[in-house]
Amino acid sequence: GICRMALGLLLCRAAMQTAGTLPPDASGAAGAVFGVTLSTAAGTLTLLIFRTFRKHEQFRGNTADRFAVSRNLLTVLLPVAAASLVTNLTSLIDMATGIRLLTRILPGGVSDANFRFGAFSGLAMTVFNLVPSVTNMLGKSVLPAFAASWAINDNAQMHRHAEDVLRRTAFFAVPAGLGISALSAGVLSLLFASRPSEIAAAAPQLRVLGLAVIFTAVSFPLFSMLQASGFAGDTVQIMLCGAAVKLAGNLLLIPYLGLTGAAWATVLCYAVIFCRSAVFFKRRTGVAVCWRRIWLRPLLGGILCAAAARSCYALLTERTALPVSLLLSVCFGFAVYMTWMLASGFLRIRQSVQNPAA
Repeated sequence: GICRMALGLLLCRAAMQTAGTLPPDASGAAGAVFGVTLSTAAGTLTLLIFRTFRKHEQFRGNTADRFAVSRNLLTVLLPVAAASLVTNLTSLIDMATGIRLLTRILPGGVSDANFRFGAFSGLAMTVFNLVPSVTNMLGKSVLPAFAASWAINDNAQMHRHAEDVLRRTAFFAVPAGLGISALSAGVLSLLFASRPSEIAAAAPQLRVLGLAVIFTAVSFPLFSMLQASGFAGDTVQIMLCGAAVKLAGNLLLIPYLGLTGAAWATVLCYAVIFCRSAVFFKRRTGVAVCWRRIWLRPLLGGILCAAAARSCYALLTERTALPVSLLLSVCFGFAVYMTWMLASGFLRIRQSVQNPAA
């Protein structure tokens, strides 16, 4: 990560300064991408160095055992890699259908469609991906513990690990998603202050995508636990089903709602992914998660948080500078959310999980 940031920034700056006859923006983008390539090479080199200095910890079994271990690893790794590829299908579907459908309905034709799609993919989708990228770490953190419980068939431990990680993910994801919906224009204005016309185009879509943030974030722990229990192939099926919903949603909604229809298609896509993940998880592992205990209090608290932040932002936006008004609104909404969560007893995670009546 450090190499990616450092090399990306340095090469981007160097490429823009030595662009010559090429457009500086294009040269800078090429330099940044080359920085990502070099950072991947640096990561590979680091792994090789660690392997060289830790030879004493390498696998010492016979050849047959090595082949068995490699085969078992591939049965898990290949579906996981395939699910990662399928995740990119939603972006590909937007690229394949969005501009073509917009060109037919917008009076400005191709140029207008390109501008609006650029605002949607470059601004709204960028902010949309921020929260799931953070909460994804919670999903990955439960994988070793859940796999260990699955190996010894400890249903009580599996249930505790599942509800713990899902509650924590909902605790962060619900107010973040609803907050993004409530403050979509302010968030975009803070992050992309020099692009007001694109902000105006992308804000309605981000307002809808905030709902998709919640389903996306909570799906990641379910995927991790399915993979930990040996059912990684199910995640591919789930993602393909979600991609099919996304494609159908784009084709049906974009002609009537524009790119806001694409945003609603994304919400439907990840809602289906979440629902199917929950069904597969219960069917495969036998762990019956109490979704009411996971969703109810964060959802009520998230609504209060979003309403409080939106009201505060509306009062302050014309009286103070944008960064100050947005920061105060977020802090006020967070204070309301934490007050509710403490008063409702949601933060007593382990006690509530061990006591189903909580």
